[in-house]
Amino acid sequence: MIKLVWKGFYVICFALFFVGLPSCEKQAPRLRSAERKIVDSLYNMKISPLKEELDSICDASKQARIDYMVDSIMKLRLAERKKRLGY
Repeated sequence: MIKLVWKGFYVICFALFFVGLPSCEKQAPRLRSAERKIVDSLYNMKISPLKEELDSICDASKQARIDYMVDSIMKLRLAERKKRLGY
């Protein structure tokens, strides 16, 4: 009985070792305030043109999406009316 307990203890320790081993990763380096400002300015410089482009794409496709949704709703309503009237 004691041997069985020790074997279970060893198995649990072995499992915890292999589960805990990958969690020991290096921490990301900390940035100083000057470095953070540089990173923020680079990010803003790259993201600003993307925002404008994506907004223009969204505006251009907005009306087409609305028209498609209205058409699909109208098709459903017509199908329901035909079903009620027995066509």
